[in-house]
Amino acid sequence: MANHIIPVSLGADESVVATGVCRQSTHHRQFEQSVCLERLLYERTDGVWCMVGNGRSNQTLVGGSDRLIAIDAGVSVEQVAGG
Repeated sequence: MANHIIPVSLGADESVVATGVCRQSTHHRQFEQSVCLERLLYERTDGVWCMVGNGRSNQTLVGGSDRLIAIDAGVSVEQVAGG
């Protein structure tokens, strides 16, 4: 891997390092996980949608007659508490 700095988190084993389309380097499994996080919006029923792939948690959107309610529980107690 010429001209690449291997992040300490990957250790000295260059075989686990992969380069993405934007020339970013990370563990090859991170790119595999990224496929699972493709941003999609599913309509679960009339007026209720679930957004996936927008981070590590899903968001739910509920449509009312003149409003849209967004529900995002976050990914940790600290995030929900605003910390």
